[in-house]
Amino acid sequence: MMNDKKMNRKMNGKKSLKGSMKKAGCLTMAAVLAVSVSACGKKETEMAGNAEAPATIRIVTSVDAQFQVDNNPVIDAIEKAANVNLEIEVPPINNYLDRLNVIMASGELPDIVFLQETTDSSFYKWADDGLLIPLDEYLPDLPNVTANTTEDQLKAGVVPTSGKLYAFPRPHAENFNGAVIRQDWLDKLGLEMPETIEEFEKVATAFTFEDPDGDGQDNTYGFSMTNVNDNYNYNNLSVFYSAFNLHKSFCPDENGKVTIIQDQPGYYDMMDFFRRMYEKGVLDPEWYTNQGYAETDKFKFGQTGIDSLYIKPVSLFSTDVYTGTKSAFPDSRLGFIYPLKKDENSQSYYETTASTWGGYAISSSCSQIDRVLQFIDWCYSEEGRTLMNIGVQGITYDSFTTTEDGTLAKINYKDDQYENSLKYVSKYFTFITALDGMRLVAVGDSPENQDAYINMETTYRNNVEMAYIPTIQVLTSYSNLMKDNPELGSKLDEACAKYIIGNSTREEFVDYIENTYVPAFADVITEMQDYYDSNLK
Repeated sequence: MMNDKKMNRKMNGKKSLKGSMKKAGCLTMAAVLAVSVSACGKKETEMAGNAEAPATIRIVTSVDAQFQVDNNPVIDAIEKAANVNLEIEVPPINNYLDRLNVIMASGELPDIVFLQETTDSSFYKWADDGLLIPLDEYLPDLPNVTANTTEDQLKAGVVPTSGKLYAFPRPHAENFNGAVIRQDWLDKLGLEMPETIEEFEKVATAFTFEDPDGDGQDNTYGFSMTNVNDNYNYNNLSVFYSAFNLHKSFCPDENGKVTIIQDQPGYYDMMDFFRRMYEKGVLDPEWYTNQGYAETDKFKFGQTGIDSLYIKPVSLFSTDVYTGTKSAFPDSRLGFIYPLKKDENSQSYYETTASTWGGYAISSSCSQIDRVLQFIDWCYSEEGRTLMNIGVQGITYDSFTTTEDGTLAKINYKDDQYENSLKYVSKYFTFITALDGMRLVAVGDSPENQDAYINMETTYRNNVEMAYIPTIQVLTSYSNLMKDNPELGSKLDEACAKYIIGNSTREEFVDYIENTYVPAFADVITEMQDYYDSNLK
């Protein structure tokens, strides 16, 4: 686990930046990622001169574990281009919220606070308690923020109790969720990529009983799981949802009805499927003990052949899923399972809101709001987003090209530039990672992998029906329900685990869901329905 790192970066004594790091060079690089005025309807602006002394800005943010804060040439370039000194505190990523809670309770608040989730109750409480400032009145003076953030994306930073904007949501690539699969296992067994739930079962069964890793031992399972019940987590099992006609909790179905996933008929069908997989020995028998990223760890170490925990095409080329699996099995190859269909005559779909990933708030302790807002607006500009997403030419990349729409940049690396990009550029320490839902940077450590990634995202858009749904915030009734009934989630997990492993009957499981669990959400469902009908319909 990474230790807390706090770096007070000073301008004095800095080495001069090389030519490739100069602001003019950054603007040339950034032009490739430009949004045309005609496309967005608003003209972007860059930082207007550096006549003022650099502003010292304190930020608490999340970064990748390998990200290097000290002696970072990309941060140096950001500071010079934006005319700031950055004091960056980087809590460990695995307990970021715990550390952030301590910081917010300390009374010594940073200027900018990164929020991993803008639907988290802690964010709402900090806003209601006056620890953060409302941002609505400043939007007209932030041309880059407004040019590159849609109205629906901005709703993700609104606190329901006041209806005011308290965070600038980070525009992110659309969540093309699915599952990762050992392509080399598929090939060894002569199997095709599964597209239907029946084909998935066939493949998972073969991965369990036909020795896909060739070690002669009975030591593999088709897949594992982490949980099946988080009402605000649609990433764990979204690969299965269209196969069972399920809709994300608190989001309207085709008739505009809002409810929770456990109140939908397909939920029982999905639970029946998992129970059958468990009885066959295809589902990891210890799935219900998984915590954190244990499910992914089992995949990386060859214990399972399919992983659906927060998996997107990007997971196959740039995350720990890729690097960890390659480290353990250098000859392994990964494939992507798109959302499964009920049968070959059905259409797979994926429901997604206006895509954002966390957001940035300004604390009420900030004494230089104008300078902080100026910096944030610069981060959304061409120059800012290029530096933060790609880095510095000659250090973190050699060159790049983009697809026709100006996104999905293919980056060419030389020598140790790819390794440098992992140290000096972090997908977390960005203010915008996508335009119009398409990622600014194609992922992958080689041209071949980047081409494969672009093909996966293109295939997803062409074959999976994208159902765009409104952003629905966590409302008061839900927060109160969870606060007053902290055991509600654990009891549901227990009921599901008992049913899936065969320790309760279907009648007992259905009785618990229909007569205990769902009724507990009656007020929440009503409030959510009213919220949708009044604000989003």
